[in-house]
Order: sequence, then structure tokens, then C-alpha cells
Amino acid sequence: MAMAPDNLLLFTPHLPRRATATGWTAERQRAFIAALCRTGVVSAAARSVGMSPSSAYQLRATVRRRTHNIVDTPMSPELAESLGPGYVYSFVAAWDLALGHGLSLQIDAALPVVIEGDEVPVIRRGVILGWRKKFNTRLALAALGAFRRYHEGSWYDHEVRTYRNTARFAQQVETLLRLGPINWPAPAEPESRAARLARKRRERAEARIYGKRMHGLLDPCGPADQPPRTLIEQQRSLRDAVRNAPQPRRPAGEAAT
Repeated sequence: MAMAPDNLLLFTPHLPRRATATGWTAERQRAFIAALCRTGVVSAAARSVGMSPSSAYQLRATVRRRTHNIVDTPMSPELAESLGPGYVYSFVAAWDLALGHGLSLQIDAALPVVIEGDEVPVIRRGVILGWRKKFNTRLALAALGAFRRYHEGSWYDHEVRTYRNTARFAQQVETLLRLGPINWPAPAEPESRAARLARKRRERAEARIYGKRMHGLLDPCGPADQPPRTLIEQQRSLRDAVRNAPQPRRPAGEAAT
């Protein structure tokens, strides 16, 4: 449950030692939290106060390193009002609560449009023959992403990716230490200029025959159990697929031309 915007602004702004009028002042931080509570988009909220999104993330990281966890303990609105401003939430906690409130607003606004769709007319030769439902796939994906971030936390993807990479690196280091320096692999030699030029020529020749690589594959859309198709074969297959695609049905009452 997201807090009301009035109680959300009761947080302690982070003021650096050398504060400047063009930096993250206390008023600018409160305006950023208010904008984030309305939109749920960090970049839009940062630009609305005249700051860049990267500086907002840097301020969040700084506050997160220096703020004690007790400050971010959730409290009821009554207890927050009794303590007054400056005792309840830090900038990071206000960020998380405002982002959750903005995402909930996005979900409430997007779900009816995603589920019900828009009524668009079917026009032929200037005459409205009927109406059909049009569903916005991009809006549906955005609503699902907002729903997932609202329940899992906006930091979920970044934090999980960081933890996994750190654990993988620690496992590799532990394996090397267990083997000992004698069994460590020799460092790879740098690629020579002749080898680099030969690799570039080979890649250009492959691109002329098979097209550019996608996801490391020469023919990503081809069968996995067959050799990659040439660029001409890929274009011919695409034309055949478009030519053999089923044609849309004509509305009732429209004469064939």
C-alpha cells in the first residue's frame, strides 16, 4: 500500500557539504519525489526538476551508503506526523515509496485500456462498415512490466544481476585458489594486427554471404539442424512466406474488385 503524497514528503533530504544552487537542493529533492509519485518514471521526474537521471541515481547511491537502516523503517502516517519531518524516511525510502505509488497509478490507468481495447472504425471507400477491437501490445507489455516492478521492486533486476555476477566471479576465484598457482591457466596473448585484420576480412566475407550475425548466429531464423542459409535464400524464404500468408477476410457487403 503506497503512502499518500503528503506523508511521502516527510523525509530527510540529503544535503552535501558543498551545496550549490544548481545541485540537488532540499526543494529540488522534494519536487523530484512529488513528480516521481505522479509519474512513476525516474527519468521524467529528474528532468522535471532540471536534473539528469544519472545524477538522481548517484544521489540515491550516496544516500543508501550513508543512511542507517533504522531510518527506513516503515511507520504509520499518524506516527510520522507525530515525529514531524526529518525523523522518518530518508531520500532512498521516499524514492521507493514514490515509485511504488507512481507504478500503481500507471497500472490503474493502463489495465482498462489493455483489457478492453479501443474501438476503431473499419472504413472502406470512405464508408464505415463496422467497428473492431484494437489492442495495444506495447501498452500491455508496459503494464505488465509496471505490475512486476510494483510487486518485486524496481531494483529487482539490477540487484539480482549484480548478485549473480558477484557470486559467479567469487566462485571462479575460489576455484583458482583451490587449484593453486601452478594449475592456473596462462593469460591469453593479445591479438596481433595480422590476426585482427584476417578476422575482420573473414567477418566481412561472411556478412556478404549470410548477412550480419544476430545473437552470434549467421542464420538465427533458420532450422537449427541445417547449415545456415545464404542471404539470397533468406530473402527468398521471406518472400515466399509473405506470398503464402492467408489473406484477411473481406467484410460482409463489400464487393470484390
